[in-house]
Amino acid sequence: MAPALAPKLAEHADNGGLDGTPTASAPPPPGTEEAAEHGNSVLASIFGSKDVSRSVAGDASAQTGIGVDKVKAVLPQLASIAAIAFLTHRASAEGGGGLGGLFASVEKGFGLP
Repeated sequence: MAPALAPKLAEHADNGGLDGTPTASAPPPPGTEEAAEHGNSVLASIFGSKDVSRSVAGDASAQTGIGVDKVKAVLPQLASIAAIAFLTHRASAEGGGGLGGLFASVEKGFGLP
């Protein structure tokens, strides 16, 4: 799902659309309702409609073989984690490893700064 999330996260971060996203030092704990709410907010912000989110979930399901209902259930959690990792990466001069490194390579692949 990173190829679907990264360009939109970059676009919205550049426009200040993710300013309310918690930092890596105070993220909502993954698996919690707070993280799901944050993730749904991120998805609404970057995709603009539930139809696009459903399409991303459908594509991920088709590519992985994981049921679309399961993908839909974890997408908000992943969006929350991805937004925090993305902004942390942006704030870091190095980009680091892990999710920050993943986003660095995806950004580079899409020609993003």
